[in-house]
Amino acid sequence: MSVTSQEPALSGAIHIIDSVRVQQNATLDDVRAQISARRFFWLDICAVEASLAAAFLKEIGLNDNQTGRALQFGQSLRISIGRQGIRAVTWMASPTEELIELHFLSSAVCICTIWSGAPSILDDARKQFADRLGVSETCPFHAAAIVLQLLLGTLDRAFGRLDETIDTTSHQVTDRPDLFNFAELRRRRDSLMHVCIRFEGYGASVRSATIGLEAISGIRENGIAELDDYADRVEDATRRLSERLKWASAVADEHRNALAQRQAEQIDRLAVVSIIFLPISFLTGFFGMNFSWMVDRLTSLVVFLALGVLLPVVCVILTIMWLRRRGII
Repeated sequence: MSVTSQEPALSGAIHIIDSVRVQQNATLDDVRAQISARRFFWLDICAVEASLAAAFLKEIGLNDNQTGRALQFGQSLRISIGRQGIRAVTWMASPTEELIELHFLSSAVCICTIWSGAPSILDDARKQFADRLGVSETCPFHAAAIVLQLLLGTLDRAFGRLDETIDTTSHQVTDRPDLFNFAELRRRRDSLMHVCIRFEGYGASVRSATIGLEAISGIRENGIAELDDYADRVEDATRRLSERLKWASAVADEHRNALAQRQAEQIDRLAVVSIIFLPISFLTGFFGMNFSWMVDRLTSLVVFLALGVLLPVVCVILTIMWLRRRGII
């Protein structure tokens, strides 16, 4: 998993989602119409120019400071819940396992999300929200919690793909550890560790923000229940991330162990070969000494065949038989 937190780019889309429809390419006039009709809606701002996004944010009631913070990406993950609504910096996942920073704002008028990526990533989430909003629009907190849960659902799909990636990597490490790129494996593990640490902090922020929700004016039981469920799901996602990190670390350890085992096997083979040819090395050194007595007497073809050919062959055969008897080969 890698994290994207850049400012929104051009060629994006702005959607308005209410209980009636999902409207693409929404305009400022559409937002004004929704507010005038008192229809609760979700304003999804995806990958548009900052000035255009700022115009929409001001239209829903944000001041200059709030707009500036909403458009500033690269922030720490966090969430706060109060009488004015919910403010959060969270993550969603793309189909390629890339984590995208998303800014979430909710009020009594609407929900607003600002992020950068392919607008199609949230097509299903928008449709599901439109289907469920009829029951929830009387409680903005309930509606906001639904959107948060739909955003969290993109991480569930990313977990499945992450499992496949780690499982495939594990098989590659087991089959051919010497050909596997350990530096890439370590980079992925470190990236996952960074993600896990940041999301653990977000989980703690969510749990802290959902304490004492009953004291917030305007929140209803269904909103409290939905936010509590969201906190439980974030905690579960944190646990699952931690498990994947342990799994990835185990794969890295498995790679090191498999590589060490293969290297040990190669050393053992070299040792066996050295033992087999050790007698020949001894014979070579012995008969290679230039003693006059030996040089003068070991001159016939028979002596050469006996000592130069047959004796080394016999030594090799006897050494192999001894190694097999000892169970070394």
